[in-house]
Amino acid sequence: MSRSKPRHILFRVVLPGLFFYLYWVADQYGVAWFSLVAGEMLAGEYGLGYLIWNSFIMVQYPVIVIAMVTLGAIGGRAALS
Repeated sequence: MSRSKPRHILFRVVLPGLFFYLYWVADQYGVAWFSLVAGEMLAGEYGLGYLIWNSFIMVQYPVIVIAMVTLGAIGGRAALS
């Protein structure tokens, strides 16, 4: 019966499992972020989702673009951390 070295266990078992878990956490963070914005659009009175929806109703396209860029910047920054 052969015994695996700790280095082999780390590189062939632990790290592949860890990468999958980290990807899953980042993916779920994105789902939560989009759900928050959708909730603000539907029932909120504050936030970026409300600002985008209200600007759409009032036909204020520059405000929509600025809010969407801000939304993407916050989401991108959060994904990097």
